[in-house]
Amino acid sequence: MNENNKSASVISVGKYMASLREHIGAHGRAWVEGELSEHTARRGHWYFTITDDSSSLNCVMWQSRTRQVKFKPEPGQLLRVYGGPTVYPKSCRLQFDVLRIERRQTLGELQKRFLELCEKFAQEGLFDEEKKKTLPQIPRSIGIVTSPEGAALQDILRILRDRFPMVEVILGSVRVQGSDAAPEIAEAIKQFNGLVHEKRPDLLIIGRGGGSLEDLWAFNEEIVARVLFQSQISRLSALLVMKQILRSPTLSLMYVQRLPLMPLKPPCQTRTPSSRIS
Repeated sequence: MNENNKSASVISVGKYMASLREHIGAHGRAWVEGELSEHTARRGHWYFTITDDSSSLNCVMWQSRTRQVKFKPEPGQLLRVYGGPTVYPKSCRLQFDVLRIERRQTLGELQKRFLELCEKFAQEGLFDEEKKKTLPQIPRSIGIVTSPEGAALQDILRILRDRFPMVEVILGSVRVQGSDAAPEIAEAIKQFNGLVHEKRPDLLIIGRGGGSLEDLWAFNEEIVARVLFQSQISRLSALLVMKQILRSPTLSLMYVQRLPLMPLKPPCQTRTPSSRIS
């Protein structure tokens, strides 16, 4: 555009802001994580700022979305937001239009909850040695509670194929991370226990691959620990990467203290280890 040809290049402020907004909006959506430093609510809309050590990001979340949020944002919380950049035309202010928001717990908060649950369960006797079930010497079938898409499942199948190729494997596929993971894990364990005796596996492996303490937290939830305690089926807790058992213990690991961890869904697919579960 020729800077001397003013009639060809001049546009109104409104048109320029609309063009700028469209250009910035084309950047695409992303998940962004930061600490909440400021939060204001007006007519159900949320205006807030998340920060890290180097930058801050102004965010807006409209009432139609905030009403779906199940926690109250407070300064100091670690948040993860999903959305995209936009420009507020009246002040040319860049802001992040939030479509989803999640609270992420800090390591200190998770450790505190973990210790509180451990103390609670210890007082109730959930960790008592005499209440642990004996593992079957030669199980005829094994139920696995884990994600059907994770590498952990394939690792378990590979080990079974190498060491015990004739055992029957029943997969209960579940999510192993996120807010829905713990209820799904607990329900899968219940469903395995609810099978008639002839179809019920002799052993359950509950677990997933490695990750941070937050990633593994679904296995620390009280709903999972209590269902594990009530299970009539012997079980192994499996966290694949073995090194992480000591770094990131979970309640289910503390309860059985045998192996590495993984999760699955309602008992659905039956295979021998020599066939791939898809």
